[in-house]
Amino acid sequence: MAIREITTGQDSFLDIVANLVGVLIILVVIVGAQATSAWNQVEPDDAFAAEIASVQQQIVRASNTVKKLEIDNHTLESDIRTQSMLAAVASERRHKALVNLEIVRQEVESQRKKLGETQQRYFDQQRKRSELQQELDAIIRESKVLSVNRPTVVSKTIEHHPTPISHTVFTNIIHVRLSNGRLAVVPVDPLTDLMQSEWKVKAEKLRNQHGVSSTIETVRPVENFRLQYELQASGNRVRLAGYHVIALSDQVGRPTVEMMQQGSSFTEILSRSAPEETTISIWMYPSELKDHRLLKNWLHEQGFKVASWLQEPGQSISFGPQGSHITAQ
Repeated sequence: MAIREITTGQDSFLDIVANLVGVLIILVVIVGAQATSAWNQVEPDDAFAAEIASVQQQIVRASNTVKKLEIDNHTLESDIRTQSMLAAVASERRHKALVNLEIVRQEVESQRKKLGETQQRYFDQQRKRSELQQELDAIIRESKVLSVNRPTVVSKTIEHHPTPISHTVFTNIIHVRLSNGRLAVVPVDPLTDLMQSEWKVKAEKLRNQHGVSSTIETVRPVENFRLQYELQASGNRVRLAGYHVIALSDQVGRPTVEMMQQGSSFTEILSRSAPEETTISIWMYPSELKDHRLLKNWLHEQGFKVASWLQEPGQSISFGPQGSHITAQ
C-alpha cells in the first residue's frame, strides 16, 4: 500500500471521531439545559410546605415534652431519696425508744429483785393498792358525771347481774386486751408454745456462760404481739423467772363494739368455745372502764365466765413462772 493511501485513511478516521465527540458535547449541553429547567420548575406547593411546618412544630413539642419528663424524673428521684432518708431516721428513733424502754423495765425489775421478800410483798401490795385506788377514782368520777346528768324524775329498770362465787380457773382461757377503745385477742398459747420450743436451748447457753446470772429472750411476733421471757441461773440450775406479752402497736385490734358484732374475729373464736368451759381473761387500763363494763355484761349474757386485770398505763401483760392462776366470776 502506498504512503499516500495510509495518510488518507487516518484522516477519515480522525474526522469520524471528531464528529462523534462533537455530537456528545451537543447532547450533554441539551440534557443539562433540560435538567436545569426541570429543577427550576419543581417547587414545593403550599400544602407540602404546611405539612413540613407542622412536622417541625411536632418535633419541637416532642422535644419540650422530653425535657419536662426528664425534669419531673429528677424531681421524683430526689423526693424518693428524701423519703427514704426520713423513713430510716424514724425507724432508728423507734428502735432507740424501744431499747430505752426495755432498759428502764430491766432496771426497775433489777431494783425489785434486790429487795427482801418482805419488801417485795410490800412493793407488790403498794402497786396493787395504787391500781385499786385508780379504779376507785375512775368509778367516783363516773358516779359524779351520772349524778350531774341525771334528770329530775327518773324511772328506769335496773338490770342486775348477781356476782357468782369466785373460783380458780383450770379450763380453756381466752386472753383479750382493752386499750385505746380497741379489743384485741392476745395469742398467749401460740406465744408460750414458741417460748417452750426454744427456752431449753437458751437455758443451756446461759448455763455455759460463766458469770452471767440472767438473760432476757424474745420469741418471734404472733398476730401483732411478741413475748419476752427471763431465765435466771443459780449454779447449774436455770429456771424460768417469768414472761410478759407486749403489743407491737397501740392500735392493735378493732373497736370494742365492732368486735362484739356477729361475724367479727372475736365472736368467731367464741363460737368455737363452750361457754361453761371457757373463761375470758380481760387485760385493761383505767381509761377502758366503760368498754370493760359493756364487754363484761355482754360476755355474761353469752354464758362465759370473766376474769379482769387492771393494769397501769404502759404496763405489759405479765405472767409468773407457772403461767397465770385466774379467778373467774
